[in-house]
Amino acid sequence: MKNWIVATLVLSLPAVARAADPAPSATATPAPAATVTATPAATATPLPTQPPPPETSGAASAVGTGGSFSKNEAPRQSHREEAPASFGLFGGLDLGFHHPDGTYYGGDLQNGFAFNLRLGWRFGRFFSLETGIYEGLTKVKNGGPSGGIAEIGTIDARWWFASGSAVEPNLLLGYTLASGVSLKQSGVSETLAGGSTNLGAGVRWTIAPQVFMNFDYRHMFIRFTKENISGAGAGLDGTYSLPRQYHGDDDAFLVGGGIQF
Repeated sequence: MKNWIVATLVLSLPAVARAADPAPSATATPAPAATVTATPAATATPLPTQPPPPETSGAASAVGTGGSFSKNEAPRQSHREEAPASFGLFGGLDLGFHHPDGTYYGGDLQNGFAFNLRLGWRFGRFFSLETGIYEGLTKVKNGGPSGGIAEIGTIDARWWFASGSAVEPNLLLGYTLASGVSLKQSGVSETLAGGSTNLGAGVRWTIAPQVFMNFDYRHMFIRFTKENISGAGAGLDGTYSLPRQYHGDDDAFLVGGGIQF
């Protein structure tokens, strides 16, 4: 009987011991394990974002950069800084040479020095009006009289057909109220006078703010209608109407500079 009781106690001790131990399944995996695996899952993989829109050549606004200008306005701003002053008063002086080629001269007048003093007003990028004083010195070949071809009271219009940059080509059309050629020898002066239609082309090159160089070609369709003689003596001096228009054309090639005020 005694041996049976001992055997029973021996067999029941392991079960009692297991019953007395706390349940390992409840304490082996602490509660924070759930947060260790759940929290990184929410932060390790960020939400997908939309890719930035591709750049376009249009007038895209600079959103998010604090700017308010479109992408195309920055080049236009620098373009405006390089462009010449386009409005207002301007003046200049051109120097060069001229070639008298009117049929009245018969090829007897020599090429010579020429200048053109100009004053004008530019109304915008594409149009200007100017007036000036032109003179081309000349001399009759083989020791003949010397003198010059002059224009006073000129009104020229210029069309700046490719304006907006530092180099601006232009076309010219104008009229001169008083054109003439004057020759003098041995105290006798002969002057032929009339009007002139002027055609030409040029280039203005702005080399600094409000300062430019000028390249000009002018053809003057001079038509003489009157003749004046002085110093020849009684009976010869006076002003006479010519029986027809005499052609006293002149070509001028000029280079100079000026200021756009």
